[in-house]
Order: sequence, then C-alpha cells, then structure tokens
Amino acid sequence: MRELNGIRGESSRDRMRQIFKGVPVIYGFRSTAPLGPVAGETLNRYFRTAGVRGVGQGSPSPGLVQAFAAHGLVVAAGASERGALADARADMCQFADDRLSTAAKLHFVHSLLRRHVGEARLQLGRIQRLTAALDASTRRQSGVGEALQQIQRDAETRGHLLDYARGADVQVRVRLLRIARDLGWLSASELHDELASMLREVHARRDVGISEVSLACSLNGDGDLNGTVARDTVRPRANDSVAHAAFRACLGSTEDRGRTLRALLEPSDVNLRVAQVYVRHRPITATAELRDMVDAISALPPGPAQVRALEALARHYVSDVEVLRDLLHLFAATPSAAVQSAVAGVLIRADRRTLEDAELITVLSQHRRPSPGGDAGVIDALIQTVRSH
Repeated sequence: MRELNGIRGESSRDRMRQIFKGVPVIYGFRSTAPLGPVAGETLNRYFRTAGVRGVGQGSPSPGLVQAFAAHGLVVAAGASERGALADARADMCQFADDRLSTAAKLHFVHSLLRRHVGEARLQLGRIQRLTAALDASTRRQSGVGEALQQIQRDAETRGHLLDYARGADVQVRVRLLRIARDLGWLSASELHDELASMLREVHARRDVGISEVSLACSLNGDGDLNGTVARDTVRPRANDSVAHAAFRACLGSTEDRGRTLRALLEPSDVNLRVAQVYVRHRPITATAELRDMVDAISALPPGPAQVRALEALARHYVSDVEVLRDLLHLFAATPSAAVQSAVAGVLIRADRRTLEDAELITVLSQHRRPSPGGDAGVIDALIQTVRSH
C-alpha cells in the first residue's frame, strides 16, 4: 500500500498507475497512511473475518476498502497500453531511461515543448531536474552543446513557453522561467526582469498572503531583486496590509521590515502568521534590532500575544548577553507559566555561555510558576541541559 495524496501538476495516484503499469488493483491512501501497528491490526482483523478469499483475484476487495475506510483507502488500476495515461507514461520513460544520453533527453524535451507547453507541464519536475543539472562539464558532453544550440535557435517555441509562463500561476511561472534560463532562452538579466515583472504583478493583488510573502523572500534570497517594488507604487498606504509590507520587506525595504517585525507583537492572528513566515526567511540578526524586539515583547501584558512573539523569537540563535539577561528577567517577573515556557523555549536554543550556569538554574528553579496543565517540559529540559553542560 502506498500514499496516493495529490501533488501539483501530476497526482501521486497517476504516478502510481504509471509505475505499476497493467497491475489490476493498486491500494493506497488519499493522504497520510496509517502507521505500521495501526495498519497491521486493521489487516489482522480483516483477514480473521474474511480470510484470503479476496487476495490475488484481480479485482478490488470491498471488505478491505471498508476496513480502511476511516483512513481514506482508495483503489486504482495500473495504466493500460491504450489508456489516457499511456502517452504520459511514455514521456516519463524518456526521462527515466538511463540508456539515453543527456543530449537525447534534451532533444526529447525540445520535442515535448514544441507540442504544447501545457502538455509539457505534466513533466515539469523532470524537465527542471534535467536542465538544472546542466553544469559546465555536462554541457561539454558529446551532443549536448548541439542540442542546446538547436533549442536556442527555436524562437517560436521560446515565445510559446514565455507566453504560457506569464499566464500561469506564480509557482509554475517561476519554474518555467528557470527552465527557459537553463535552456538558453533567457539570459540572467532577462530572467531578473521576468521575475521582477511577476513580483510587481503579485504585489498589486489585494489578497497577498503568506504564500506570496514566502515566494518573494525565496526568490530574493541573494538580494538581486531588492527594490523591485517601491513603497507607494501600487496602492495608498492606508489600504496597505502587513502582508504587502512583508512582501516589500523581502525585496529589501527597511521601512517595511520594521512594520513587519512589529506585527509579531500584534494580537491579530493573520498579521502574526505573516510576520512569523517573514522572520523564518529574514531572521533578526542585528543586535540593536534584537534588543528592541525583546524590549517590546517584555512590555506586552502577559498573555497569548506575548507567548506567540517569544515563540517566533525562539527560532533564532540568540547570543547577545543583554538580550539573554532581559529574557531571564522576564522569566522571573512574569506571573504567567505559559510565558515562562516560551522564554525557556528561546533560552534552550540560545548561546548561553555568557550566563553563569548556577545563576540560570537558580532563576529557573526558584521563580517558575505552577503550570495549570502540567506542561512545563521545556523548562525541565532547559534545566537538565544546563546541569549536564
């Protein structure tokens, strides 16, 4: 049994049907498969009741499907020679066949793109893995240079691919643009311009959210796209969301970074989640910025907002002694057990070499608050870690 959950472009169900070509019955799960002990016990109950009558008969077992109904068991059949998946399977084999050279696979990619980019999209991951592996030594292999030159001269297919990419969703668009770069249809500066244009289009939307912020930060990991979106080019500031600010912060805006970091202190769940995603991509590393953040967190009233801000901070490796002492003071002063656990979550990941172990254990032991739910595991873990140091 295998998981048959959906993925972009090509479902796992279709992939399994292609791999197990001609197999009459394939069992799998719509999402996460049950763990071994659960699956084993369910199978034992089924076989104790039904025996092995339904095994190897070439048709689905209604009893087995019913036994795993709570876990989303589904049934499929392997692809046939003339089924709807036959052509897709034949295309997939062109990438998987180790007997084919890189040059032969590039010629196939060219023919695939010339059919229709939408059809090639079914093989997008395989195309991208092939083109991304075209390093300098690979390009010197026999026939590879000639295959790439033939592709680069095909202006018509290049135009079709770029037109299709510009109308696709952003994830597919980015992947197609990178393939175009790898095949020589876009220079580095042309790829930059395409990505910048796409980011401006995304920023102009009203519904910018977490996925768009993550996209902007990921695409601008090296800072090459800084300044792509100016502060006030799209909408009046009064209508601007934290997500838009975080989007611009990913593209190098210092002002918008400040606004996004302040959202870590807000009671709004939506803004907080946006800010949390942002700091995962752009953590707080400057000492002054980190100190200001801890001061602001300490000034919050004890409660969920303070806990969530500390949990965002816990993803950082804090080493500044002033920040660590402020956190230790917060631990001692707060009446909230939840806040103390959140502080401990920061300290357990921090560089505590600037703190005296004895002092740290004394504060943790003497000032810890009773936890209503008995959940003080992170504090105990921190104490144990310090003692074993």
